Amino acid sequence: MKLKKRYVWNHPSKLFLYPLLKRVEPYTKLPFDALAQVWEMIGNLDKQSVPGAIVEMGSWNGGCGALMSYRTKKNGSNRDVWLFDSFEGLPELAPEDAEWAKAINQPIKQTEAGDLKATGYFKADEKRVHQILAKLDSEQAVHVVKGWFQDSLPNARQDMGPIALLRLDGDIYESTKFPLEALYDQVVPGGYVVIDDFHLRGCRQAIYEFFFEKKIWPLLINSPRDGRSFFRKP
Repeated sequence: MKLKKRYVWNHPSKLFLYPLLKRVEPYTKLPFDALAQVWEMIGNLDKQSVPGAIVEMGSWNGGCGALMSYRTKKNGSNRDVWLFDSFEGLPELAPEDAEWAKAINQPIKQTEAGDLKATGYFKADEKRVHQILAKLDSEQAVHVVKGWFQDSLPNARQDMGPIALLRLDGDIYESTKFPLEALYDQVVPGGYVVIDDFHLRGCRQAIYEFFFEKKIWPLLINSPRDGRSFFRKP
């Protein structure tokens, strides 16, 4: 992870984060800016006393999840943190993801019926999630949930309660739209929804379809540099 000079010049107060982010670097694909972004979001939620859990849909090897757990513990808010991942990589991509599928040389699934099949692309290791949580002494109140979102989320969502921060990092159309449809109503007013892969066409389509179907038009902020797109629930 390279600490960008421009980011430090614009946000000198974030320089203290660098040693911590270097520790999570081997466990995440997110750049410094995106990690610093969620650090600041959790700080804002705590300052504004916004209630609710932290949920990450697509945790990979747990670097961002461990950072978020560490932040809420450090702040004393001690929020529940839910980390979801298949730990089998992405499922087969849908036609909505055709552009990205071509770029990463992955096939498009031929039918909507049947069980999801793993591609192995972006495959993670659940043991590494627990490893970085232990390194940061941030395992308390963290729930690591293995499985395809469509299988794991329906059973887990009833135990989550209100959500203050929903981080969507499923990369593809279905893995973005399904958790958003399932969990949006649990996001509290003032809660954050972070869309990690808004730059991908399939993800954007999922977001815009959800807005249209829900008849909502939140202020979607496209962060500069390597931050992630997000909105706050009205």
